[in-house]
Amino acid sequence: MRNLFLSSHVRIAVLILATLASGAGCTSSEREEKPSTTRQHADESRAGSAAPTWTTTVDTLTDTIVVRTGITTDDETNLRLVEELRIGEDPQDEERALGDPRFGLPGPNNGMYVWDQSATMLREYDADGRFLRDVGGKGAGPGEYRSANGMGRLKDGRLVLWDPQNLRMALYDSLGRTVAHWRHLGTLGIDNWRGLLVDTADNVYALSRFQSVTGGREAYPGEREGYLVLDRHGEIRDSIMRPSWLARPAVLVSRMNGGAMIWDYVPFAAQPKWTVSPLGYVVSGTGSTYAITLNRPGAPLRIERVLKPVAVTSHERSAAEAAVTTDMRSVNRQWTWNGPAIPSVKAFFTDLRTSAEGRIWVERVMDGEPARQDSSSAPSGILAPHGSGADRILLPTTMPQERYGFDVYGPDGYLLGTVQVPLRSRITYMRGDQVWGVIMDDMGRAEVVRWRVEPSLASREHAQAHE
Repeated sequence: MRNLFLSSHVRIAVLILATLASGAGCTSSEREEKPSTTRQHADESRAGSAAPTWTTTVDTLTDTIVVRTGITTDDETNLRLVEELRIGEDPQDEERALGDPRFGLPGPNNGMYVWDQSATMLREYDADGRFLRDVGGKGAGPGEYRSANGMGRLKDGRLVLWDPQNLRMALYDSLGRTVAHWRHLGTLGIDNWRGLLVDTADNVYALSRFQSVTGGREAYPGEREGYLVLDRHGEIRDSIMRPSWLARPAVLVSRMNGGAMIWDYVPFAAQPKWTVSPLGYVVSGTGSTYAITLNRPGAPLRIERVLKPVAVTSHERSAAEAAVTTDMRSVNRQWTWNGPAIPSVKAFFTDLRTSAEGRIWVERVMDGEPARQDSSSAPSGILAPHGSGADRILLPTTMPQERYGFDVYGPDGYLLGTVQVPLRSRITYMRGDQVWGVIMDDMGRAEVVRWRVEPSLASREHAQAHE
């Protein structure tokens, strides 16, 4: 059984038969003649209560609102994940046992949909974790699928599953019955649990790779990626490209026979990140500074937080250099380091996510003891070219997994708290005060979990709004 867990510093090497361009960062720093507003949150004696205890300052610039959280510790901002439901923990129950669950999604009546990669099966469970049904089945017929590149639910209860191997999206009603198929030719990625997003207006965003506009240059990783936007009927209505202002990622390159190449991220380096909010705008930033921009039309907002940099230890540096060199020389034995050096401090954040209602989840490495090596972390791999008939070619992965968590912000930029993620787990979906994800047990089995966030994110937003 092979599990692809995506961690903060997962090293993914991709075969690139395409092409390289650069983007420039841009932020405004001109101030208007408007005063700053500072909010000192109440009830400082209750660090774990619903009332936040830190200071937030709002500055109005000529074209951007900056919401800045003052100095505070993770203990002060701590939010707990309380487990509510776990599926897959009974290997003797064939209906409950999951071979290789990759992602979960909330289902009707607080139930859950789970994609089981090893069985190529979409399973549905009720609110207590009892198996209800298999939705669809493996194949190419009506309602069937051969892969999954993400799922989403529309307001009318329909579930959308993107099946790139069958070049379509399958739609099911709340009883698991097939109601439609949308023809979709996109094949970017297989088993990408973040390949499909749904916004609050019921638009569906499908991860896509666009044609090169770089004049023959090799594209740097992620340069041509974006989203095709489909309406609730499956018709393409728009597209969103990678923001042009984002810088190039810090990568290393190794050439293969025939002129193709693989690439690998520079360990611990700050990388440009972006995603799409369900509220209809791009969220972006680069981890060299703790600054995340919500590119709201006509009213951009920038989130800033003051954090102490986390140093890269000598042990981490040597282990990272050895791991990358092993991977790259598995393709080219003469490879030598050909990119930026490993930095002395870690990126302030390593990923950007959004919840179903538009909260911003900023992933970052947490202070303290690093997690032990997790063999389920996503291995590096070479993606064979489309049409070659080959699957991912696995490369060795020896980088240790780090302990990580998320700073959670409301759409207005105010910090709600910091969620530390359990070891050997990843979060795949967030909605309200509930979080869905996958965790590895002590025996190496993957299970799907639903957690509850405490103190409540909603209560903290309410407390801030009524101060």
